[in-house]
Amino acid sequence: MRNDRMDTQTNIFERLSLTNEKCFLCGSGESITQEHVFPKWLQHRDGLFDRELTLLNGAQIKYRQLTIPCCRDCNGIYLGKIEKQISQAVTSGFHGCTGLPDLVVYQWAGKIFFGILRKELTLLADRKDTAAGPIVSEKLVESFSSLHLFLQSIRHPILFLLRTCTATVTRPAMIFETI
Repeated sequence: MRNDRMDTQTNIFERLSLTNEKCFLCGSGESITQEHVFPKWLQHRDGLFDRELTLLNGAQIKYRQLTIPCCRDCNGIYLGKIEKQISQAVTSGFHGCTGLPDLVVYQWAGKIFFGILRKELTLLADRKDTAAGPIVSEKLVESFSSLHLFLQSIRHPILFLLRTCTATVTRPAMIFETI
């Protein structure tokens, strides 16, 4: 049986506004900052600050401009903790990176992937034709609601359990609960 806290987590995407006035992670509209999808430390370290990333429509955007709305708590506390772990591991080299918990790596990679999609939702597919709409549709971003649910593990501890199904399904099922 699910507890109320898990129900809150599973429904967060339904309540989430995909606008620039709300945090991409928790949906709060208070104290909005801009989260760099690729963190500034990485951009400076690897010379990406003025380089460009090619988006799904072929348009290019400078890494430093690839930002998404994020409330102060999610940006400074929750994502800051992950960024610090990743930054320290990268600075430490191979052994530092291999010593990172898998969950932290998945959270960081998931945030980057979802962040790029989220940004593409706010950019026009064709700057000359505003009627063409954004690069990606809300429906596409919403199709990644399971990823967004997983990203809630950045804010709230979630226990991920791997259970093997004994029916005709041969793939393991991923079960997770808040702890």
